[in-house]
Amino acid sequence: GVTSGLAGVFCEKILKSGSSIAVRNIQLGIPGLISGIVGCATMDQQSINDHGFFQGFHSWSWVVIVLNAVGGILIAAVMKNTSSIDKTYATSISVLTSTIVSIVLFRRWPSLRFTLGSLAVILATVMYADSSLVSRMSRVTQTRWLGKIDYLLGAIISSVKSHLKPLMIQS
Repeated sequence: GVTSGLAGVFCEKILKSGSSIAVRNIQLGIPGLISGIVGCATMDQQSINDHGFFQGFHSWSWVVIVLNAVGGILIAAVMKNTSSIDKTYATSISVLTSTIVSIVLFRRWPSLRFTLGSLAVILATVMYADSSLVSRMSRVTQTRWLGKIDYLLGAIISSVKSHLKPLMIQS
């Protein structure tokens, strides 16, 4: 939670400090490139020498690579022009969209906890996008909504704790 928030704010500060997105992408990509080269050289050198670097790659591999590259550039553009809060909401909405597509394509339904969390994300997104909605609510309505949200989050936390307790006892 806290470290993720700090990382988001720090990344936002770096991206908005003046350099272009392309320069920042290169700066952020260099450590990953170095660790990837070291990993390949130490773990897969013989296999790379025998079969080449792109062994096992096929058309779907390239589709995934291109989608990840385009996604990274889009995220950098979003972070450059908006805030880390907007990026978090966009990520949450993309998870919900993926879930809906999964339901339609694979007939796979999410758990109750995921559904409750999704409803909380949708509510938070709507309230953030239309902050005037909150200001138009009466104080009583705001208190009721906050009470419902507090109850929902409390139920989710207690459910998570009850599921984690047996795991902690086994350790």
